[in-house]
Amino acid sequence: MRTLFIVLGIWLLINVLFVVVMIPPRKPRLSDWGTGSLVPAPVRTDDGPPEDDPPFSLRHMIIAIGLGAFFFTYAPLLGVYDTLRRWIHRIKKSQ
Repeated sequence: MRTLFIVLGIWLLINVLFVVVMIPPRKPRLSDWGTGSLVPAPVRTDDGPPEDDPPFSLRHMIIAIGLGAFFFTYAPLLGVYDTLRRWIHRIKKSQ
């Protein structure tokens, strides 16, 4: 059990480091409105895409697919782990 947690922890750390390395840091925004806690959001009146929106990035797509695969396979892997643990426990009990 400890080995499984070590492997999953290492895998999670690798994924987090991958995301930290792949996503560039955000640029600070210049605020026109002030710095209060209830600052109004500017309303866009044009219908086109925003100019400050970053373009499509292949690395963001890769990260999204990787995180989706992790969260998609997390529950089934826990089910497999519980089944194997019960099976091994039953084998040890019968010996």
